[in-house]
Amino acid sequence: VARFEVHRSVLCTRSPVLQAMFTQTGLKEGNERNVDIKNAEPDEVEAFLEYVYTGEVAENVDFAVLMTLGDEYQVKGLAELCVDSLVSSLSENNVMSVLGALRRHQHLEVAANAYAKVLRSI
Repeated sequence: VARFEVHRSVLCTRSPVLQAMFTQTGLKEGNERNVDIKNAEPDEVEAFLEYVYTGEVAENVDFAVLMTLGDEYQVKGLAELCVDSLVSSLSENNVMSVLGALRRHQHLEVAANAYAKVLRSI
């Protein structure tokens, strides 16, 4: 199990979900000062935290997973970055996985627009 030492104030500034988790009375995360992220590997969590701190992400990350984290924790700008990266990396080898990632996030306007655009171009 990987652990990341972070500043709650930074997380709370960038994510309204994490802010609520840390500040609402009675929530485990606030009491224990710990958030368990179970739907991502440590590398993806590290990339998520890198974006939270710097607004940038390394190129070698799974942008589909990162988009899920950005959506789940409502980190502004992360979904857009992930959609741009997924679409720009589109190839015949990954078209199905990219479409799947965009489809799962169609409730996000940027993902829905990209999904429709990719479908039109096939």
